[in-house]
Amino acid sequence: MNDHRYCEIADLAEAKPQLDEIRHHIHQHSELSYEEANTSDFVAAKLEAWGYVVTRNIGRHGLVALLTAGTGARTVGVCTDMDALPIQELTGLDYASIHAGKCTHAVTTATPPFCSARRSNSRTRATSTAPCI
Repeated sequence: MNDHRYCEIADLAEAKPQLDEIRHHIHQHSELSYEEANTSDFVAAKLEAWGYVVTRNIGRHGLVALLTAGTGARTVGVCTDMDALPIQELTGLDYASIHAGKCTHAVTTATPPFCSARRSNSRTRATSTAPCI
């Protein structure tokens, strides 16, 4: 990995099954804006397991999570969405939303904090802080 890059796709290859499982869970259990209590709890638990310090209940169900690796001064902020859109999903996927009329931002919820956690444990041992909001 190039030390100037935050995370590369190749760094996530071995973790694809775990990331898919998380993404599918979030997608299947979609919650609309201001209703994301379960999604927030699920994401917070994953972030804590990956080493983030999580502050919960920001503006109701929002999270702020900090991951620090080393003593470096670099900071990379990551903002994600947890809410679903009020649309009918017609994909027929095995992990389609079980809630009629709700389809979520599963990839944007799961991927950025996962990349941050992977980066902190990477072979380059990045020294930075990664706040996820």
